[in-house]
Amino acid sequence: MAGINPSLRHHEVATRLRALRMDAGLTMKEAAQRLECSVAKISRLETAARGVIPRDVRDLCAIYGADPAEAAVLIAMAREARASEWWEEYPDEKFRAYIGHEADAVAIFSYDTGIFPGIVQTSGYARAIIKGVAGRISAETLAKRVELRMRRQDILHKKDPPRLHIIVDESALHRRVGDERVMYEQLSHLLELSGRHRMSLQVIPFSAGSHKGLNETFTLLEMADPIPDVIYQEVGGRIEYFRKEKELQAYRDLIGHLRAVGLGQGASRALIEEVSQKYRS
Repeated sequence: MAGINPSLRHHEVATRLRALRMDAGLTMKEAAQRLECSVAKISRLETAARGVIPRDVRDLCAIYGADPAEAAVLIAMAREARASEWWEEYPDEKFRAYIGHEADAVAIFSYDTGIFPGIVQTSGYARAIIKGVAGRISAETLAKRVELRMRRQDILHKKDPPRLHIIVDESALHRRVGDERVMYEQLSHLLELSGRHRMSLQVIPFSAGSHKGLNETFTLLEMADPIPDVIYQEVGGRIEYFRKEKELQAYRDLIGHLRAVGLGQGASRALIEEVSQKYRS
């Protein structure tokens, strides 16, 4: 099981089941009638919104007339999808799905207007952000959330890490999160990361004025085939995912715009270095 991401196996099975149904010329209603289940169950299976059971995969492959060899592969993948990863203990199901995708992404593009994305936060910065947003929070819960955020960053130290591109608004550099030491360590951490292979960083300066991404905050996770890319957004504590090609293209166009209005890598690093000196004790 080493190297297998159950969350991604789950999505692979879901994507393939939908393709097999469509190739068989069946509607969800017809598939549900043959499996003797609800249409909602078929829908949840095809969108990876519910756990996948190998028996259901076997029965659906038979209904769709799948090649026996492909059916065997999908059933095996369904079993793998039921394995447990470290993030499966996290109570928020929607965010568990995000961590699973993030863990196997080939590229991550993250844009934020007010703070630095979790994937590049230091523990001190993360602690101050979580405590500030959550308000009353127990020391134990706070520690667990910080640990989760730090553990997600293990992917940056893999032998073949994902390409990482971070764009932040200049306001994130000036917003004091925690004390001066926390801010200095965070900005220094960004400078260290941005010097690595496969990692780039841009700052959109105040001088850019109003632009198309001013009210946006999102992360694009690019996945290896056959898993579709996904846009992750969190607004008002509500998590949203976008996978349709039209939606993905709109965000890719926005990314192109953000890259154009942002400072280049060298100028961004220079600005971060300049601001970091304000926090240096």
